[in-house]
Amino acid sequence: MSASESQEYVLKPYKSVVKPKASNQIPTSNEFLDEPAPNVVFEGRSFCFSGVFVYGEGDREQCKAAVRARGGYCHERPTHDLNYLVVGSFLQPDWAHRTYGRKIESALELKQMGTNCKR
Repeated sequence: MSASESQEYVLKPYKSVVKPKASNQIPTSNEFLDEPAPNVVFEGRSFCFSGVFVYGEGDREQCKAAVRARGGYCHERPTHDLNYLVVGSFLQPDWAHRTYGRKIESALELKQMGTNCKR
């Protein structure tokens, strides 16, 4: 692939048969997600992860490694240059709200300020 080309990925809703590891995890609400789901370009883009993931048996480091393998980079917290907030399939009971947490709240605020963050 040449430097001027970028690979686009279309993420489709994932229906998991895997149950969350802990019984106290509940499915994440979709109310704050972009609709339709964005086309994802990994190369040169920034990602931040929030929640509990089905991919990699919930290991967030495996999720980050998959992004890095495709040319993206990861932030621990939402920043002004964040391109994608990746929201897990399950939330943890220690999240700030029953349906979303502080990272999502920060990303929503950044988007209202005009950043290009997708969720």
